[in-house]
Amino acid sequence: AWHSIYETGQYLNHDWIVKADPDAVFLLDRLKLNLASVPLSEAWAIHNNKTGTPILGPMEILNRLALDIYYANNPPSLSGTDKAVCETPWMGTGGEDGFLSECMQRLGVKAAYHKHILLNRNPVNCTDPAYVTFHPAKMEADYRRCMKEMMAPPPPSSMTPSPFL
Repeated sequence: AWHSIYETGQYLNHDWIVKADPDAVFLLDRLKLNLASVPLSEAWAIHNNKTGTPILGPMEILNRLALDIYYANNPPSLSGTDKAVCETPWMGTGGEDGFLSECMQRLGVKAAYHKHILLNRNPVNCTDPAYVTFHPAKMEADYRRCMKEMMAPPPPSSMTPSPFL
């Protein structure tokens, strides 16, 4: 998916590139607020989890420089060769989440953990205005309910920017 995003070139018009799963519900305004303090002059990957897999797939976020670095070191022409920096013999064991997390680390891309990027809980509950993304909303009714809950006016003190970590 990241190769496709790169190859369209549309990412060049944006500071941040987001790959969200179809069952992830997120509000762009909350994301912008959460990322406002991250400097764009360096490559960044946003971590949404504090486990061994710091970037979970429902919401993967890189800035433009991080995507440029990724593609420069892993173009499709190098896939399957020893020159693809992020491909390793154990690449498939962690799934896409593990691949991106490990790849960004190998490439020296800076990481910032943002606690409120993703609430990954089943059943999905979308009432906490501090979170950007809620996952999973597998059924259309769940997705619509989640959007309605997210669009409800938050209490005045709940929409504060996350400090840069």
